[in-house]
Order: sequence, then structure tokens, then C-alpha cells
Amino acid sequence: MALEAALSKPENEFLNVMLPLLNPPKEENLQILSRVLEHGSVVDKRYTAKLFTDYLGEIGAKHLSDNLSISKPKLFIESAEILGILKYSKAIKALEAGIYSNHPDLVLPAVKAVSLLYDDTDNESVSILAKFYLTFKDEVKLSKAIKYLIPLQKHLVPIFTESYNSADEDRKMWLLKFLAETDSKELAAFFGSELEFQPLERGIYCLAALGRIGTDEAVKVLNKHIQNPEWFFRKHLAAAYGASDNANAIEPLLSFLSDSSQQVQSAAVESLSKIGNKSPKLLIEKLKSGSRKEKINLIRVMGQLRNESFLTPLLEILNNKDLLFFSIDALGDLGFAQAEAPLRKLLKNDVWFNRLNALEALAKLNIQGIVQISSEAMQDENDMVRNSAMRINALAKSSVQ
Repeated sequence: MALEAALSKPENEFLNVMLPLLNPPKEENLQILSRVLEHGSVVDKRYTAKLFTDYLGEIGAKHLSDNLSISKPKLFIESAEILGILKYSKAIKALEAGIYSNHPDLVLPAVKAVSLLYDDTDNESVSILAKFYLTFKDEVKLSKAIKYLIPLQKHLVPIFTESYNSADEDRKMWLLKFLAETDSKELAAFFGSELEFQPLERGIYCLAALGRIGTDEAVKVLNKHIQNPEWFFRKHLAAAYGASDNANAIEPLLSFLSDSSQQVQSAAVESLSKIGNKSPKLLIEKLKSGSRKEKINLIRVMGQLRNESFLTPLLEILNNKDLLFFSIDALGDLGFAQAEAPLRKLLKNDVWFNRLNALEALAKLNIQGIVQISSEAMQDENDMVRNSAMRINALAKSSVQ
């Protein structure tokens, strides 16, 4: 009855009621708490789990471990989390049994708990998790388990790379998937070799891994595949360059701005929007010499990078009628107040669409005169411009208030 009453109270009051009753903890009280973990509501379980993790310590952990059984799957799931948090290593065999039980819902809680048990003196957790990832067949569970294995990558990477050559093709793909999500910079040559051997079959993971590694060596490996004929491969290659955070990736990305595939171009724009600030000069030079397609893509990139060095080149592009639409939009995204005067001139442009875009761009600059500018634009002969001006004016006035 005391527990039932306590569970109806806020958490701090629940603890005030329960802690005196558990000092010292008695087996019958621990059994009652276990039943709450097994059958209680979400809130009741959370309150009770906090008792075990924050107050009951080893006594509570021993009770849960002694009662950890795959025949009680609901209690197993709740107990596994607690035992992992408490690093109660004596429960490791029972947790391992949960991984290979006939209850699929126990697999991931058991894997997570075993990963939490690990400390620098423990090899058993590593062995259990390595065996699981090398033998388990449920692909959904393998995929979801990676996040629990990543913290142990220092130990698992050597095991998985050593096991790689003897694994079957399906398992190799899973090993590549895991290795690609680690921070193992020493694996650049390994991924380069696999990429050379089967670029299409294994390419996605290898490209992602090399991008994550991001060293000069990794970028050089990526450069070897820039002429791959498959657009989806080049798309992932462009993404890998962007993930590398390496200035050496900018030039190959610039070459993708005129790729025959629109998807590859888009990936290159996205990646340059991440790393283009590492060498703004290269982008500015390409803007001067590139094709129309390349210039349009570069203008989009520059707007996203918000680097003041792009202000002058973009203002110069305003004189190019063919690129005017793109440069107006980019100057708004760039966000520097120095663009106000040139953009205001465009509010008198003969083409209503240019006036509309200039007004929208000015609204992005966060300038003091936007109320007056939008008020004047509310008199425009085009209804689209007037509607935009009214919206901008209302927003500007509300922000001042």
C-alpha cells in the first residue's frame, strides 16, 4: 500500500516516502519493486528504476541479477538497463543468454547492457559483443546494435579487421558498415583496397568511411574514383568529400558542379556548403572562369557559406542578367547589410520577378529600414510584390514591438 501511494506522488515525494522503507533494503521490498518493473506503467517503472540506479546499489543489482531470466522478458528488459548502468558484471552471462534467446525483444537491451558493463579491465564484454556482431543473423538487430558497439571500437576494430577476410560476403558488408562509422584513421588503406576491389558493391560504406577519416591520404584515395561512370557512386563520393572537412576536397568538388547528373551536382553543392570556407579563393576563381551551370551552383554555395569575401563577387554578378535571379537570392542568404543599396535599386527593375526577389532578399538582411522599404513596395503595380511587401511589413513591425 505504501508503494502504491508513493507512486501516485511526484518523483521527489515518491523518494521521500520510499527511501526510509528501503533502509535497509529487505528482500520482500525488492520483490515488490521488481513486480513494478515488470508490470508497472512507464512512469512507475522510471521511478522504480531510479531507486535501483541511484540508491539501492549493489544490493539492488544482486537482486535483479539473481532474478534475471529470459522466462520473464518484461522484467529482463528493465533489469538489463539498470544492471548495465550499475556495471554489475556478475550479470554478464545472464545478459549474454538474452542475446541468443528466443525472445527477439531481449536482444538489443542485452547488447546495450553488456556494452555498458565494459571497463578497461574487462575483456568479456568485448568478446561477447564481437561474437554477436560476427554471428548474429537478424539484420535489423545488427543495424540498431551498432550504436552500442561504437564506444568499444578501440577493441572491436582489430577483431573485425582480422576476421574480415574469412567472413562471407554478407558479413563483410556488415563489418564494413560498422568500421565505416568508427574514427579509425588508420583504416584508410583498408577502405581504399576494398573500394578498388568492389567499388559498386562495397563503395557506399567505403566512401563514407574515407570521408569520415578525412585525412589527406583518404582524400587521395577518393580522388582515384572521381571518373566512376555510375552517378550514384559519384553522388556518394561528393558526400564523402564534404564529410572530410579537408581543404583538398574542394577542387574535386568543384569539378562535380558541371557533372552530367543533377543529383551529383546537388551533392557537390551541399558538400561545398560545408567545407567551402576552407578555401574561399578557389570558389571565387571558379566563379570567374566557370560555365553557366558551374556559376549557378557556386552562387548557391556562396550564399550558404555566409563568408564576407563572397560579397563583392556576388554583387558583381548582379550585372549579369542571366544570373541575376540566383545572385539576388544568394545575397539575401549571405546576410550582409552592404548588399542593401544594390538590392534596393532592383526594386525599380522593369521585371516584377526581380523586384519580388530583391524585396525578399532585403528582408533577410535584418536591416533597420525594412519597414519603410516594404511600405513603399506595397504600392508596386504587381500583386505578388504587394502581397510579399505586406507580409514582410507585418513581420517587421511585430518584431519591433
